[in-house]
Amino acid sequence: MPLRLVHPVHRATHRIGLYLDDLRERGLTQGEAHILGLLAHSGRANVADLHRGLAHKRSTLTSILDRLVRRGLITRVVGETDRRTFVVRLTPKGRRLAQRVQRHLFALERAVVRRVNAADLKSFNKVVAALEQEAHQRVGARRRWGSLGSRSDTGLAQKMWWHKSSHLNMRMKTKRSTRVRAAKIE
Repeated sequence: MPLRLVHPVHRATHRIGLYLDDLRERGLTQGEAHILGLLAHSGRANVADLHRGLAHKRSTLTSILDRLVRRGLITRVVGETDRRTFVVRLTPKGRRLAQRVQRHLFALERAVVRRVNAADLKSFNKVVAALEQEAHQRVGARRRWGSLGSRSDTGLAQKMWWHKSSHLNMRMKTKRSTRVRAAKIE
């Protein structure tokens, strides 16, 4: 059975990337364009806000921001009130490009909105939100409890973590099958 959600979302995302290529801005990646688009709206953001807004890995986001700084499109400075944060701002050159990106994406959205009704948009946003939330929860569970495979294994991982953290000296083997058998013995 073909995937009904993931493939269409991936394909649409790829097509948006190709659409952004129409800007003819040499070397501008889709990730960079989306950051510029977000900054076009807000003018400035801290790195944590960008991370939440785009859901990139922190290392990926840092690499994208480094490229934008090198190209003179943004500045990244230590926060004035909280020195643990970095504030990202558009440079004048970055602002011009960000406005072009934003106009380009708005044109695409306007064209799509003319083709669908309000109920379609609401349903689409609901499905995309559910897809994003489910993927986020599954990644979060895997990172918290170790990569055990399926969602049903999360309870197992929690149980094993509790035993380990309670100093019961439960022997943890590296193979998944051994971990599953050990937890089932409990």
